[in-house]
Amino acid sequence: MTVVKPWSFTMDYETNEIVMNAIVDDKKIQLRACEKDIKSMQSWFDLAKHMKKNGSTNM
Repeated sequence: MTVVKPWSFTMDYETNEIVMNAIVDDKKIQLRACEKDIKSMQSWFDLAKHMKKNGSTNM
């Protein structure tokens, strides 16, 4: 089983990316996301909420 310990995020102003750091199975990992990535994730969340509200379970 994968164990994710506390994580944090910050902004890299030189690259305009959100930088997320976490410790996963005792290894430090880093994920970087740009504004386009965040907007895409928001669109998927909005779609899932819409489908749940309308009783649709298949995605």
